[in-house]
Amino acid sequence: MSRTVSLEEAERDLSRLIQRAAGGEDVVIVAADGLRTRLVTLPPPARTPRRPAHALKLTALADDFDSPLAGDGLAIFERPLESE
Repeated sequence: MSRTVSLEEAERDLSRLIQRAAGGEDVVIVAADGLRTRLVTLPPPARTPRRPAHALKLTALADDFDSPLAGDGLAIFERPLESE
């Protein structure tokens, strides 16, 4: 069954029209200028399997990441916050 509604009616009753379209009914919305639009339901998106630690391939860890910091580098991290 097909149902044609005005844009104003669609604005008022959009959730009801969505339910009708989800139930298989053909819903057409007509604007004042004559533009016609069909309301359709789409299948849910396919879920892609998660790949743990996938982002690790996108990052790099320097060979010297745990070396002592040069100069006052460590002091910058150990100083109190300015709000304290």
